[in-house]
Parts: sequence; C-alpha cells; structure tokens
Amino acid sequence: MDKKLLVVVFFIILSTQEIEAVIRTCKSRSREFGGRCIRLTQRNCNIVCMHEDFQYGVCRMGRCYCAKSCGGGGPVVKPPAVKPPPAVKTPPAVENPPENESPPENGPPADQDG
Repeated sequence: MDKKLLVVVFFIILSTQEIEAVIRTCKSRSREFGGRCIRLTQRNCNIVCMHEDFQYGVCRMGRCYCAKSCGGGGPVVKPPAVKPPPAVKTPPAVENPPENESPPENGPPADQDG
C-alpha cells in the first residue's frame, strides 16, 4: 500500500510543476553599424539592428551586437484542430399545388371563368 501511495504522491507533485519553455537568443555582430558602440550610442545600435531584421541591438565590448530569438529547446506543440462549423439545415421547399387541383373543402372558392 505504501508504494501505491508514493506513486500517487509523485504524480501529483509532478503534475503541479510548471514546464517552462526556454527560447534561445541568437546574437550576431551588426554588419551595418559603424564606429564604436558605447552606452550613448546603444539606441543607434538598436535601430540599426532592427533594420537588419533583428529584434534588438546591444553594445558589448565596444561593438554592436544584434539579437533575435532563434528557436527553443521546448517541445513542439501543435495547435488544436479547428472543427468546421455545423452544417445549416435548410427547410424543405414548399411545392406549389397544381393548377387543376380544387381548393380544400373549407378554403376559398375556386375562380371560375364564365
């Protein structure tokens, strides 16, 4: 009985833990930034990196480095399947009665020519 209880407690603890996806950040030296990159020019570095299709730029060791997320180590999660909307049922078409049929007994009198 103790082993079963231990297994249950283990799964409860395991299920309450948060799973955190780690996103890797790729950094590359800017190709377009010229000159020394210092704290005063950090904003320029950031703008230049955005023009190079990176997310942001930072100054490190006097050089401008651009950074962007380049994938992660977490599991790939597929989005849930989208169900199509239910089919709309149209009411059956009402057929017109034939012209030569007489009206119902309690209905209006039939048009008579002549």
